[in-house]
Amino acid sequence: MTHQDDLSILEDYIDRCSNWGRWGPDDEVGTVNLITQGKVREAAALVKVGKTISLTMPYDSRGPQNGYLGRANPICTSSRRDLDTSPASNTPRKRRPW
Repeated sequence: MTHQDDLSILEDYIDRCSNWGRWGPDDEVGTVNLITQGKVREAAALVKVGKTISLTMPYDSRGPQNGYLGRANPICTSSRRDLDTSPASNTPRKRRPW
């Protein structure tokens, strides 16, 4: 299977499974519309232990992207030596002199 075949399969999935416009032109939450109060109650009824599990992933240079279809992990860089990048906000800040 070639890269073009993979891309064609992906585009077909997008065409068939897209929810774009499903809830009208002004919708801002998309499939979150499916999470109703009733669904929350149903999900809560399934809880047995109450233990939480983190589903976070690293979104830095060690993140989940492998370059396929041009996707890459974020890279914090600065083009000026007197600026530093805050990992928490990705906004440049002046570097302290000490």
